[in-house]
Amino acid sequence: NDEWADKVANTLMISILSKWRAKMKSARYRCCDLVGQILNEMDENAEIDEDLFDDVELRMLYRMKDKVPQVRRSAAIALNRLQMPEEDDDKVMAALVHMMDHDSSKECRKEALVRLDINKRTLVDMLRRVRDTSDQVRRQAFDKLHAVDLTSLTIQCRVTILKSGLTDRNALVKKACSRILQEKWLAKRENKIVDFLHLLDITNPDYEED
Repeated sequence: NDEWADKVANTLMISILSKWRAKMKSARYRCCDLVGQILNEMDENAEIDEDLFDDVELRMLYRMKDKVPQVRRSAAIALNRLQMPEEDDDKVMAALVHMMDHDSSKECRKEALVRLDINKRTLVDMLRRVRDTSDQVRRQAFDKLHAVDLTSLTIQCRVTILKSGLTDRNALVKKACSRILQEKWLAKRENKIVDFLHLLDITNPDYEED
């Protein structure tokens, strides 16, 4: 039953977390990887012991600063289910934003972007990644923004997304941006170009050049 499954999952994570400070990078990686697999496979309504929740959060946040990119990436995956979007000062979301913006590994930046929940605060953070140095991260940013409705964005953000994406040097990034335009923004407005252009405020001289 669900109660038994939750108890087993909690017990397994307690055991696995005992290796979180292992000297071998492969052991640290497996620790984060297994915790992440357990958490992300648990039922949405599964119960995690409060003390265990705190322990997982503390240790995975620490491992997000590991010297090995694979360990940092795996820790970000493990923290996915521990985000608290309703809290303004959520440590997990703050750590994911920091990794997304500053990690030297493009795989880590991309994973943080994938895992980060979307809300009004993080949406602004995600927009920065449409100008990432990595083609893969930029493409992921547009794929993530595909779920965002046009009305959730300021006019400046709408213009930035289109300008950055449609002029990107990478064909796959450009295609990802085109999907947003065609499948979401225009399709939801019955492909009425004039109505859509009004939402970009093209008569505003501040955006005329864009």
